[in-house]
Parts: sequence; structure tokens; C-alpha cells
Amino acid sequence: MGFFPFRDTAEYAALISSDLDAPDVEISSPFTGFSFAYCRDALEANNVTDDLPDLSVIQTPGSQSEDVFKELLFPVEGLPRPEALGVRVASNVHYEPPEVWFENQDFVGAPAPETLDGFSGVRDERTLYISAPNLPTDTLNSSKIYPNMYAVAYSEGATESTQNIYGQMLESWSFLGERNPVTNALTFTNNRLCTADLNGSPDVVEVSGVPVACSSDLDCADVLAFDESGTPLVVTCAANKDKLGGILSTILEMLRISAILLHPVLPETSLKMLAAINMPTRLNGHDTFSKIVGWGQLPSGKTLNQIPVLFPRLTPEQIL
Repeated sequence: MGFFPFRDTAEYAALISSDLDAPDVEISSPFTGFSFAYCRDALEANNVTDDLPDLSVIQTPGSQSEDVFKELLFPVEGLPRPEALGVRVASNVHYEPPEVWFENQDFVGAPAPETLDGFSGVRDERTLYISAPNLPTDTLNSSKIYPNMYAVAYSEGATESTQNIYGQMLESWSFLGERNPVTNALTFTNNRLCTADLNGSPDVVEVSGVPVACSSDLDCADVLAFDESGTPLVVTCAANKDKLGGILSTILEMLRISAILLHPVLPETSLKMLAAINMPTRLNGHDTFSKIVGWGQLPSGKTLNQIPVLFPRLTPEQIL
């Protein structure tokens, strides 16, 4: 079966361990839900001499940093000298934007903004740093979402073949790849197609034989689907990552408006809230109240600053 498409999931680890033809490789928890693939074939018929090399998989035993909880190496086979792709997953418990996280690691470089699978990050030469959530299978019922920082890199001085594989790796990359252990459906999907739950798993709904594209559930409101008995099914848009972004944007806009409304009674705290979401802490005196609290004024593309403690706990001395 080989190792690719590779998925850092419990499902994939079990599949690898049960394959008698696969080399002795163990992918262990915690599983971080990312996946990627690449194509070795150069698409020239009956010619394997120009195909890309194969990759193997090694999970390193540990890291010197307590914040790093998973490291995977993908050595490139058959090259004159050792080359590899690597993935390192670290905790981002403070929800720092990628550029802030990069700076706080005391890295030296000039990171530039870049995205991967819709999530924001920064690239510094051969390494891409991406801030993305993870929802492991064992936490489906507790609704825990873990903030992670993923570093994806390739060897210095890598050959064109290795860089080609790295490019395909990023093009096919997907986060949040765990499946629900009951329904076997992906926890998060983002194919942007109208779907309906049939027998516990989402099926793409077609109209006149063509799938219906969507960006939100509103696009699927007029799409009809029925089960085998003719009972109508609820049709929704499979764009969970887009929805997640919309939810977070809504929360931030609510925080912005709340901070403005709280300013007369909590002036210092409200300014901290505005600073945390990267909004001006001085309001334009010419704007009307209804204008500054109007919905939809949070600009896109801004990053969050580190959020301070808004309501510090009183010490016993302060209470007395």
C-alpha cells in the first residue's frame, strides 16, 4: 500500500501497522490530523527513469523542546546524499499569530506571509510555519480544539526532485483530517459542495447530475435531497473550514463592539480588548456612536496581538 497519501491520524496508523508488506514503521499519538500526497509519475508513458523518488517515514523519538510534541521525517530514497522533508508540530497555547510566534522563538530570518490549506503562516527560506487547529478523534465528544504550529521544511541544498515533492506536498496539504469513530466521516471537510447526511455520512447532492457548489448553507437552501423512503434530508454546505473562519470573524466583531460599549465603565479593560484584536484604541471624534458600533467594521487580513489578562485575580492582600 505504501505510505502515501500520508495522514497523521489514528486511522492511518492502524492501517500501517496492519499492513504486513509495509516496513516496520510506527506512527504514534498524539495525532495532529494533517495529510498530504505527491505523485511520483512524470506522466511519460512506459518511462520510470524520470519518476520522482520514493519517500519513507520516520517518527523521531522526541525533541529537546517541551513545546514540540511531534516530529516526522520523510527521507528521500535513492539519492547520492541524504535528503528529507520534515514536519514538526509544536503547541501554540497562547494563540500567537505565526509572525509573532516566529519572533518569540528567537529565530533569525525574514519571514514572509503565506497560507497553507487556508490557514495563515509565514515562510522563511526552506521552512513554512503555519498556525492551524487540531481536533483529535479522542476529543470529539469534549469539543476540544488544540492550537498548533506546524513547521514544514526540506533539506538545505536539496535536489530539484526533493523540491518538486515539497511543492506537491504543500499543494495537496490538508489539516483537520481525523474521522468520526462512529460515522467514519471526516470531522472537517472543505470541498465546498452541498451535502446531505445519508446513513450517518455526508453524500454530495447533485442537481441534474451536477454537484452544487457552495460557500455557505444559504447556497444549499433551495437544493432538495431525499432518502430511499422519500423523506426530505437537510442539505448543508461542506465548507467547515470556511465556516470556522466566519465564526471566528463574528466573535472578533462582537468583541470589538463590546469593547466600545464597555469603554465608559471599563476604560482600561476596553482599550486592552481593542488592542488585542488590533483595532485603534483611539476613536475618531467625528464618527457618530451608531457608526462606530455598526456591524462589519473589522478589517480583513489583520492578525491578533497577544491577549493580556483582562480581569486579574485579586491576591489575598488586595482582598483584605
